[in-house]
Amino acid sequence: MKFKVCGVSVRGRSHEIENSPCQDSIFYKSYGNKSFIALGDGAGSKKFSQIGSKVITSQICDILNRNFDYIYRAKASEAKEFIISKLWDSLQEQAIKKEVAINELSSTLMFIGIKNSKVIIGHLGDGMICMKKGDKIEILSKSEEREYSNMTYFVSPKNTTKLNLFKGGLEVLKLVKGFFLFTDGCENFLYSKRLNNINPILNEVLEFLNKKSEKQVNKQLKISINSCIREKKTFDDCSLGILSINSNKKVVRINRGIGRKIKYRKSA
Repeated sequence: MKFKVCGVSVRGRSHEIENSPCQDSIFYKSYGNKSFIALGDGAGSKKFSQIGSKVITSQICDILNRNFDYIYRAKASEAKEFIISKLWDSLQEQAIKKEVAINELSSTLMFIGIKNSKVIIGHLGDGMICMKKGDKIEILSKSEEREYSNMTYFVSPKNTTKLNLFKGGLEVLKLVKGFFLFTDGCENFLYSKRLNNINPILNEVLEFLNKKSEKQVNKQLKISINSCIREKKTFDDCSLGILSINSNKKVVRINRGIGRKIKYRKSA
């Protein structure tokens, strides 16, 4: 399998007016048979949340790179605890280094990790994760409905069970062409809540990525997000990440665990 990955974060108008930094962060890395991408949306009410989002996005990719097989095989509850514990340790180290309270580093998290033909997907807090399968874009995970619209979940041991974790083999999804992650700043443009569907423009973005270099795509993404989303749809920071998959391998259905055919089943 061949992977191409890209993504950008754009500072929202509200932060520009306040002369404050973008609180979203994106991190991605591909090499050999592995590819990782993560998005974090720092808490708007926290002064240093941009540091927290930067820490957890880089660290989750490192955690997946070093511990992919263990996380993939582990029970859902054990995998969630392992991931959050590692991230929390990194946040504590950063809080001590910066001499700030750890809750000042609060951030949401979305990530995708692929090794060979296995994939691990995680989502905690706001934002959306989608998958291009065949000619359609399917929603894999989205923000949970809560009592108040401005509430969400951040990386913290107390929110371990709120981490939605998906595991599966790409062979059973022979038509998968790519994944998309985007923070809630992009939702008004990329997602229709009334129709519960995704803006088909993402098909064009994925096709563009397959034809151009990551650097060219990132440059165009910034231009498009600024003109179509930031200036017209939201005051919030906007982040979009894309992971493209190209495979020429023969598709073979696989079984795992007790023999049930795995699709992107949400772990309990």
